[in-house]
Amino acid sequence: MEISIDDINKRSDPYQLFLDSIKSPETARKYKNALHSFLKIVPVKLYQDTLCKTPKDQEPSTLASFFVKLSGKDPDLASNVIATFIKNERKFVESGEMSSNTLPNHIKPIRALLDANRIPIHWKSLNRLLPRRESKSNDRAYTRAEIQKMIEVAPDITDKLIILLFSSGGFRLESWNYFTWRDFVPFKNKDGSYKGGGLLVYRGDPEKLLDLYHS
Repeated sequence: MEISIDDINKRSDPYQLFLDSIKSPETARKYKNALHSFLKIVPVKLYQDTLCKTPKDQEPSTLASFFVKLSGKDPDLASNVIATFIKNERKFVESGEMSSNTLPNHIKPIRALLDANRIPIHWKSLNRLLPRRESKSNDRAYTRAEIQKMIEVAPDITDKLIILLFSSGGFRLESWNYFTWRDFVPFKNKDGSYKGGGLLVYRGDPEKLLDLYHS
């Protein structure tokens, strides 16, 4: 095994460090979109005043590099940018256009970018600006009768399987995009007959779990 110069140089790319810090493909997709939305609204004048140059384009990697450089040179300014962003987002929460549980998800990608690049930001003070999260939900689990009814009207075995897995596993919708046959773990009796199995969810992710099914 050799360590290539290209691999070493990638460690100096702020955006690549951000991507490398995220394990889940679905989390990476959401973080990239949310981070880009934030970076695009940072005033260009801040870069001109602080770094004496401005981004050449609006690409995520370019904007991420500029914001990391600005944050490293003036952490207080970066904190003020994030604080202003939070206050503006709170207006959507107060108007009912956004859930208070959603706003923190817009901040996590920013923190992931700065943490990955070892930029010291006082996050505790910024977190105090976030609205109190909703503690109650109107969601509830389906009853056994409701699940049975859905299975009865399901057109084929694939739909029946999806209903049963979702109702027992509780995993996210996007998990279906990553399942492969190796995620199915069969369980056998001593005589070699099958007695059930398990489905490995979020393979390769710290949150992975094995959902069990028995015959």
